Amino acid sequence: MIVPWIFLAATVTRFVTARPSLGDYQVLERLDSVPQGWRKSQSALPSQIMQFRIAPKLDGMDGFHQMVIGLSTPGSPTYGQFMTRDQIKDLMRPPPAVSDLIRSWLIEEGVPDGAIEDTGDWIKFSVPVRQAEKIMRTKFYDFQNTGGGNVKTRTLQYSVPDAIASIVETIQPTTFFGQSDVHLMNSAPVHKRNVDFAAPGDCHSAVVPDCLQRLYNFEDYEPSPESGSSIGVTGFLGQYANVEDLQAFYARYIPEALNSSFEFIPINGGINDQDPVNAGEEANLDVQYAFSLTYPIPATFYSTAGEPPFHPSIDTPSNTNEPYAEFLEYVLNQDNPPLVVATSYGDEEQTVPRAYASRICAQFAQLGARGVSIIFASGDAGVGRTCVSNDGRNKKQFHTTFPATCPFVTAVGATEGAYPEHAAEISQGGFSNYFSRPSYQDAAVGQFLDQLPPGLWDGLFNGRGRGVPDVAANGMRYTIFHQGEMKQVSGTSASVPTFAAVIALLNDARLREGLPPLGFLNPLLYSQGSGGLNDIVHGGSTGCQNQEIMPPPGWNATGGWDPVTGLGTPDFGRLKRLVL
Repeated sequence: MIVPWIFLAATVTRFVTARPSLGDYQVLERLDSVPQGWRKSQSALPSQIMQFRIAPKLDGMDGFHQMVIGLSTPGSPTYGQFMTRDQIKDLMRPPPAVSDLIRSWLIEEGVPDGAIEDTGDWIKFSVPVRQAEKIMRTKFYDFQNTGGGNVKTRTLQYSVPDAIASIVETIQPTTFFGQSDVHLMNSAPVHKRNVDFAAPGDCHSAVVPDCLQRLYNFEDYEPSPESGSSIGVTGFLGQYANVEDLQAFYARYIPEALNSSFEFIPINGGINDQDPVNAGEEANLDVQYAFSLTYPIPATFYSTAGEPPFHPSIDTPSNTNEPYAEFLEYVLNQDNPPLVVATSYGDEEQTVPRAYASRICAQFAQLGARGVSIIFASGDAGVGRTCVSNDGRNKKQFHTTFPATCPFVTAVGATEGAYPEHAAEISQGGFSNYFSRPSYQDAAVGQFLDQLPPGLWDGLFNGRGRGVPDVAANGMRYTIFHQGEMKQVSGTSASVPTFAAVIALLNDARLREGLPPLGFLNPLLYSQGSGGLNDIVHGGSTGCQNQEIMPPPGWNATGGWDPVTGLGTPDFGRLKRLVL
């Protein structure tokens, strides 16, 4: 069994035995200037209460990641031998010396012991601003977003004692700003689109459940509510799904599901007031397709409130980020989380603090070790919107989104049409600047890069980075019910619930045969699973608004993996034969 903390524990022991001094203070994180899109407003209110999260450093994570790959790779001796909640918690929890040292530092700085919570991955504490300034030797200010007026309390640098700096990766929210968004676009009432909705969907002018079932070859499959398969959908940014809209959708397209519902779980104050005026278009799309395509498999919707830290760029100047940490903390603490979790949200990768992205990705890996398949939208900006860096140099570069770039999630791009499908121009993909290419991608992504003309877009992308997306599904012109009327919406947000539904059905088939769920999908998809995918070779992406880049930027859909549609779209029948 891997013990990720063994080397770090020795370091901590030196400081513990050398107490009482924790050493001089050193800057842990610093910004050279106020981030683009924000301006300093005023000193933060001294009495304002803030909750901070301390992330202890995770040594030995390479070994843990390799273990997760082994659990997820067909043919591996450990394939499918997933871990329990308690096994993961024991494996990832830092040694007592680490937690005790951090806790004692906080207590010495006047934080009440009852205000400190150790969750294993994080140590949380709540204090007034005036006390936080003393603890971290800093000054907090209110910063106002120049675009939307959003105000965040942050600082440009903070410090901790030497002993703490050696064992802590980041403390947040402190120096980080940013924003996220749903990957959804082109919403319009159907009466404006000249579409005959009395006819069955053809996946050209309109996408409805029955055309997806035909397109992806599962129209005759009947799942069981007793198999043990399950599916979950996440909602952030105040989104919740309206039950009346869901029932209207069922009545029109899945009448056998009429009067069925889903479990609603609020996290950190997530809302569910069921006012149709306030219901989320994104949430309605996700539940209407994820749950209709998998009925009667048990379904859950998670509504998570709060905003995690981010660092803005031209494209994302305000902080509306989804609270991944709160969601992951809750789900990882459950004995039986949904076996498939679909998320249609994401953030431009460069706006996410690298340390924060690394910690969140490690938690997604933990879910993979539990046998959970994590599905994320790749984004709707092609190779990127403005294609400008946010490092103060404003250099041209292509952009991807996080968490899609995390190597332990499955990123889904978008296609459109049918027979054949074409890559959707908006389907976002490319290469991570944070995460290196995982071994399971070496052959497929390497082949794509070898086919590029020499020197093409040199310096605009990181060819050594993790490639996205992994797969794709139709994402254009989905029909939904929202606020009592029918609308059409498009984006990789639509692709995600469809692909997630296919995985939930495959889990259903495996569990009924006494096999474990699929868990983390990518090692399977990039090996034998590619034989169950439809390779997309038509179309391509665009992007980089108002940038003079030659040739005009955009990835083409090609044979094999590409940064628009990944390995392709699912064929349930072929995949089912491969995984049974």
